Amino acid sequence: MINKILQNNRFEYIFPRMLILTIIFYFYKTAFWPLTYLFIVCYVIVLILILIRFSLKLMPSKFFNDFLLPFILTAVLIIAIIFNGQIDNKVLQKDVLLLAVLFSLFYFLSWNNANINKGIPKAFVINLLIIITASISSLNLLLEITNSIIPFSILNKLNISEGATIANDYNFFCVFLLFGLIIVNFKSRDNSFSHGYSKLTIFLLNFLFIINIILSGSRRGLLALIILGVIYLIFYFYEMIRNSDFKNIIKKTIIFIIVGSSFFLISMVIYHKTSKYKISAVAYKYASIVGLKDYSIIERFLWNDNFHPSKDNAKIIERNSFSANPEYWAKNPDSETVFSKIETPYGSGIKLTKIGAKNEGFSLYYTGPKILYLANHTYKISFKIKFISGNSDSFSVGWWTEDGGRGTANTQSLDKKIVPIGDNWYNCTCNYTFFENQIGIPGFINSIKDGTEFIITDFELSDSNFDPNIPRFLLEVTGQNNILEWLNKINPPSIYNTTNLIINGDFDRGLTNWKFSADYLNINLYIEDGKKCALIERGNGNGMDWSLYYTGRDINFLSQNEYQIRFKFKPVIPDSIPFKVGFWLDEGEGFINNLKLNIDTLNNGWRVVTANYKFKNNQNNLLFPINSQIDNSKFFITDIELFNITTKQVNIAPASSERNSFTDESLLESRMVRWNYAFEIWKLKYTFRNKLFGNGFRFIEWYGKKFNPNSVAESYDWPHNPFISILLYSGVLGLTAYIVLLIRTVQLYIKYMKKYGIFFIGFILTFFFSFFSGSNPFDPPIMGFFILMPFFIHSINRNANSSSIDN
Repeated sequence: MINKILQNNRFEYIFPRMLILTIIFYFYKTAFWPLTYLFIVCYVIVLILILIRFSLKLMPSKFFNDFLLPFILTAVLIIAIIFNGQIDNKVLQKDVLLLAVLFSLFYFLSWNNANINKGIPKAFVINLLIIITASISSLNLLLEITNSIIPFSILNKLNISEGATIANDYNFFCVFLLFGLIIVNFKSRDNSFSHGYSKLTIFLLNFLFIINIILSGSRRGLLALIILGVIYLIFYFYEMIRNSDFKNIIKKTIIFIIVGSSFFLISMVIYHKTSKYKISAVAYKYASIVGLKDYSIIERFLWNDNFHPSKDNAKIIERNSFSANPEYWAKNPDSETVFSKIETPYGSGIKLTKIGAKNEGFSLYYTGPKILYLANHTYKISFKIKFISGNSDSFSVGWWTEDGGRGTANTQSLDKKIVPIGDNWYNCTCNYTFFENQIGIPGFINSIKDGTEFIITDFELSDSNFDPNIPRFLLEVTGQNNILEWLNKINPPSIYNTTNLIINGDFDRGLTNWKFSADYLNINLYIEDGKKCALIERGNGNGMDWSLYYTGRDINFLSQNEYQIRFKFKPVIPDSIPFKVGFWLDEGEGFINNLKLNIDTLNNGWRVVTANYKFKNNQNNLLFPINSQIDNSKFFITDIELFNITTKQVNIAPASSERNSFTDESLLESRMVRWNYAFEIWKLKYTFRNKLFGNGFRFIEWYGKKFNPNSVAESYDWPHNPFISILLYSGVLGLTAYIVLLIRTVQLYIKYMKKYGIFFIGFILTFFFSFFSGSNPFDPPIMGFFILMPFFIHSINRNANSSSIDN
């Protein structure tokens, strides 16, 4: 076998093609991760082939001279890592490894050019690029339309995203599709990059690439697509007018209209097959490009024609939703849950199987028209459930929102009432009364435990306080710019604009916003003398900590303002006050957790207790009011209130930007925040030496803490701009070297424009995406490829004895 390969004609045929396979698989693994396996196999084969026919015709020194500028910038990056003691950082190790692979691939290309007479086969390259791009696009479109029929476990093992695209980075996924469009439609003067496909095939390929770019939700991808489309149309009509007579112009115009109409018709088919949730999300992202951030307008445009909610009943989600509107239901890709449709004795249902260890994410949530959840309204969730494995404690029901307090604990895990109805089926119901108006919050089934499997059917959501005069869906709202502000006017939350700064002090919403930290303590809710109250019992504890403290929204306690805590109290054991009242705070004179109490007597053993304190400084996030309860004591408490008795202070609704806001960042907003933070680092943390030579990659840890503050694991982030990243890790000198490299890259592309213009287009296109995401000069690897490519072209054209790239 080896002897056959050693024969020149076989080796000259096999090696270039194997090398091309290696290079293409290496870069396309960004778009489709399983290609990583094929890249590794091909890379090993290339190494073996080079060892078989190793030649000293191409010395390493010549390769180094040909790629001197890229090598200098790579050296700057590596020196920044070594000199700042960051060799152990796995993220940086990966970047260095990718750079080593990138340079090795160009060394193989140079070695091939110096040792193989026939060079790189263009036709093979072009056809392979088109085939792989079309295959990845087809798979992505299939998963979009079928809503991930492949089990999550398989997708997870293959590192295939269940998000907007099969690639985790949907922006760079679009780069490959855009480059595929360029290859399919590009026509060089010498026709060296032609592919020979029929017009029908070209039409289908164009449609496949374009529809995938649009469905990806990449705003950068859409802008690049529009620019390329405009350029193509200008040249198309220019050539048509210049080289055609009147009849041909009419003929080509008709063909153009037919092609455009075909695009539209096929798009409509895909539109109706794709999840409405994905369509809605994509439409909203694209609308933000032009500054349209009114989700209600988009909702009405997408849903009004086929969604007409009934105005005469309280049903918001009807019981037949799983069968009538299956596109309204989806699952979070991170929930590690297999989601499948199934028929049950009660109609269409959904089977959920949890296969991962992560106990988080919504495994079943509603994605139809955005629901308006109204303050002071009680909503009832009901469905039928059959457990295959697990029980009622194996999952949670609720919404992901902060409502009247901190975090999502109030709404994410509601109390479930489960009643058997026969044949292992149960009725499950949950009720929740919202403190605040909410818009389109996600719900309902979440936090499923590993190994749990059950079937849900007959799902219904109803409003127990239904008011036909108030809209229930966002699409019904017209003429309002700030929906939440408008809702707060027509349906004001009862908890706001009151001088009582405590929410749920009468326990009307259960123990929401209340917790305890004392040992041997129980809290139960009772109706005592017609009042809803909490019964607090303590056994043989240590007499310390808090028997009841408030966990609602942060209260700002103002300096030099006197506050009063007031509540109703009924002793059981002993017949006196068995606790202290105050705040966990030391303003210089010891803790103020034992304030003087004023007591007034009411009927049936009830008493009104008040305690006052004047704050010396501004404070917030304080523990209060009940602490240090004595052992073996028991009492009732209700109507807990907090007032500022110095100045009028009211409980005001938070700004809409704090929760449930549908404002989306524009194309530049998210990046500008990161770029501004870089200049903050530059001003406050960098010395003159750092500004000149850089400070290594410490900034990726600072960015991680800044932009991923809730991450449990060690987190890294970066400015999402190669210029700024280079400036931070290598200073002004490193940035200067990068700018020189870019100028030289563009010069070489312009020099060889006539023959290799397609690579220049690829460079511009990739640089546009990298500018908003790249972390170093050669990130992502496809950017590194287009930076190194003109140096390779220059090297083979500069040496008259070297073979040019021929078919």
